[in-house]
Amino acid sequence: MPVKRFIYLLTVTAIAVTSACTHSSTRDPYDAAVDEAMPPATSGALVVLSEAAMAAEHAGPGDSGYLLVDRSDEALQWRLALIDSASQSLDLQYYLWKGDAAGGLLARRLIQAADRGVRVRMLVDDFLITNDGSDTAGIAQHPMINIRLYNPWMNRGNRVVSRAFEWLSRPDLNSRMHNKVLIADNQVAIAGGRNIANEYFGLNSERNFRDLDVVTVGPIVRDLSHAFDDYWTDEWTHPIQELVQNHPEADELDELKERVLEIYDEEREILTSFTLAPRNWESELEAMSDGMTFGPGLAVADDPNEARGGTPDQVFMSLGMLVAEIQDELVIISAYFVPGEPLVDYFATLRDQGIRVVVLTNSLASNNHAIANSQYKKMRRALIDSGVELYEMRHDAHLIEEVDTPPVRSKSLVLHSKTVMVDRKRAYIGGLNLSPRGLLHNTENGMLIEDAEFAEQLASMLARDISPDNSWRVGLDQDDRLYWESGAGRVYRQPAQSGWQRAADWFFGLFPLANQI
Repeated sequence: MPVKRFIYLLTVTAIAVTSACTHSSTRDPYDAAVDEAMPPATSGALVVLSEAAMAAEHAGPGDSGYLLVDRSDEALQWRLALIDSASQSLDLQYYLWKGDAAGGLLARRLIQAADRGVRVRMLVDDFLITNDGSDTAGIAQHPMINIRLYNPWMNRGNRVVSRAFEWLSRPDLNSRMHNKVLIADNQVAIAGGRNIANEYFGLNSERNFRDLDVVTVGPIVRDLSHAFDDYWTDEWTHPIQELVQNHPEADELDELKERVLEIYDEEREILTSFTLAPRNWESELEAMSDGMTFGPGLAVADDPNEARGGTPDQVFMSLGMLVAEIQDELVIISAYFVPGEPLVDYFATLRDQGIRVVVLTNSLASNNHAIANSQYKKMRRALIDSGVELYEMRHDAHLIEEVDTPPVRSKSLVLHSKTVMVDRKRAYIGGLNLSPRGLLHNTENGMLIEDAEFAEQLASMLARDISPDNSWRVGLDQDDRLYWESGAGRVYRQPAQSGWQRAADWFFGLFPLANQI
């Protein structure tokens, strides 16, 4: 089997099932032992980190600690640090996990963690998985590795036609798990907007994503863990051994592991900012605890039961907790932003109350999905009329230097962050886009954080992101014409990278597709 194909099969996005899979909630007996999170570890580097952080004099009773992570390289470093430092358990939940350099590096470290006795549970949405999955099922026979898929396809592999028919016959396939979290030793977690792929960590030479994560300690970690268990045991979640009929036997595991541990040499040239082998992170963890801010927090996650014939809207409804007593300012950063009329009317109400509303989203030029822009652009004028200060990210933003991870230099920047901030006191960080798909079809998770110092860090980041070097300010001139203005000047046609991008935007705009964005 070619190296590239095997790494893809290994790193979870390649997990797949045979056409014999069903939606039975029956669990095999061997699986029951991993249905619950392990209790918080009582020893190890992450316990030391958590205890040191929570002993800080500005950490109040019931508070959690937060470290904002916006740099791409640091986002991957912290994930490696948590995996390498775990002594007991690792729980990972993601919408997407690609078999590229970043996904492969993290998969390698997870196997090595399992080899030293750490229990690994990996839960990934199945929508974008296309391959057979037999080798990955073989890796899952490691006694410390457990892999499950959410809402799996019945037709597997690159069967485009059969999957198209299945899509038409199974409306439930439109419900996807968009959650993103990594929990280490039930003591430390990292959650936010990043999936696992090169572009989320500055390692894609074509385009890299501007995104946000939060490393957290304290009571909120246990809440994230409980939410993970709700999905892990959901009836739409299936162990890979239940789904893949033909896979390597347990006595072939050593051979599979050796192949996994040897296939990264070809990726070394873009991974020079990271160590390929596990290492001691003591100094970084100590610095992390020193850099944390503290305040009350709440982990929020949609109820997976609501995805079956309902609307999983618990995360969206929780945003009401943020805005209930808004006084001065509402900031929204949403990579894919398709507001409906009720939300625009709400913005107008805030304007009438003298409350500032700032929105940052992608321009057509920075958007990796022209179809998303084709529906958002229909609301631009209404947003400005409602008083919104509207900004769109530049694909050639100066901050691409912070998004790219050396030695990679990408051609374009894409905004992928999702956050809501109120009065520079309270914030939501997670994966929820303010769009119909985010609100109606996907399950989501995230954190509500009440911490003025943390919010001020977000505000400083926003000020940089919406500066003329990094974003276009969208407005209306005296002749009621839309314009885009930045450090590159003023234009009266939405910025784009190519004629093909404009053509795709025009074509998708002909159709009422907002409900799927």
